[in-house]
Amino acid sequence: MTIPDNGKAEALARRPARMRAEEWALRLELAACYRLFDWLGWSESIYNHITLRVPGDAGGEAFLINPYGLHYGEVTAANLLKIDANGALLDDAPGR
Repeated sequence: MTIPDNGKAEALARRPARMRAEEWALRLELAACYRLFDWLGWSESIYNHITLRVPGDAGGEAFLINPYGLHYGEVTAANLLKIDANGALLDDAPGR
């Protein structure tokens, strides 16, 4: 039995040129996680967040997070922000 990729191959192909393939794949997964949480109704408070550590970046101290004020249903791979452990912006979102 073959499981369909539901557009994942196409999404992976839309990776920004300056971004590593590994980070783009992680961005896609994290954005899907935000949308799943929204679908489950776990997005009522703006002070919640889901983060993901980006392996190999900034000595292991780079994380992806949603922009402040953005509803979980609006999060995409392209608008996630990369921050350090102190919350300082390391790289602007590729879709901004």
